Amino acid sequence: MKSVWSSKMVLIVVLIATALGSAVLIIYNSLTYKPKVAIISIHGPVMSEYNSSFYVSLIYRALKSNDIKAVVIYIDSPGGVASTMESMFYAVRKLSEEKVTVAYVGGMAASGAYYVASACRYIVASPSSVVGNVGIIAVVPPLVVPSEYVIETGPYKATGFSYLYFPFNVSHILEKMANNIIEARRNRIRLTFHEIIQGKLYFAVEAIRLGLVDYEGSLIDAIELAAR
Repeated sequence: MKSVWSSKMVLIVVLIATALGSAVLIIYNSLTYKPKVAIISIHGPVMSEYNSSFYVSLIYRALKSNDIKAVVIYIDSPGGVASTMESMFYAVRKLSEEKVTVAYVGGMAASGAYYVASACRYIVASPSSVVGNVGIIAVVPPLVVPSEYVIETGPYKATGFSYLYFPFNVSHILEKMANNIIEARRNRIRLTFHEIIQGKLYFAVEAIRLGLVDYEGSLIDAIELAAR
């Protein structure tokens, strides 16, 4: 009788374990495949390709993830090097074409950081945050005077650029940046091209009026907007 009872107990334990295993599997699957809102945080200046490639890899992961249906990009940054911010802008723009994207400004989205935010479908900002400052700061290449000590194999070998035409090259980059922002914000922005490139910062209240920001709110508001 004891051996039979023990066999029954073992059978009951196995059945319970099997049932629990099925329950865990179902819960796991439901958690895995339930649509999610991902949050990507961009804090501080983005000054190197290493930094930007890290953010781009997160954006790419969100793009390719089937269970991530919306992305909130939390921004508190003064911007960074033009090439790094530009690569992030195009990555976010690609993400916005396929998924819901909301930028949340928790302190500052200036210059290149606002450039990235503009690629999102919506922008939410905390009341005291500042946005804008669209522009580029470039260091003019030095004027090299030929001498017995400095020999160039080409006229621009030492500087990389023409001393006279460098400002025009910078203007072309700024023009592309401003036009991309205008295109991304579509008919919402109420600033002209020349007003945008003045480099002004705006508090959230004024930024909403000018169409640089869509809504005033918190990170939770941004997440709920993305989820809706």
